[in-house]
Amino acid sequence: MSAFVAGFALSRLLPHLSFVIPVTLGLQATAMLMALGIVYLHFPGLICTAYTLAQQRVAGAGLVRAAPVAWVFLWGWAVRRLAVARSLP
Repeated sequence: MSAFVAGFALSRLLPHLSFVIPVTLGLQATAMLMALGIVYLHFPGLICTAYTLAQQRVAGAGLVRAAPVAWVFLWGWAVRRLAVARSLP
């Protein structure tokens, strides 16, 4: 429950924070997506018993593919936010 409350509070605060903080959090999230995907792909055993080893490999490949996509979206958001900030009087 506390993680849900913290996530809700963070989602309400992010638009009002300095530009650096959301970008830093986004870069950390994309790095963690990539790291978790690599662990899922290359760990020889099951990390979680809720799914099979083949499903773990598929999830790892999906996370490795999702990380660059998330980075591109973060980059686009950052460029757009900077452009809007510079156009304000």
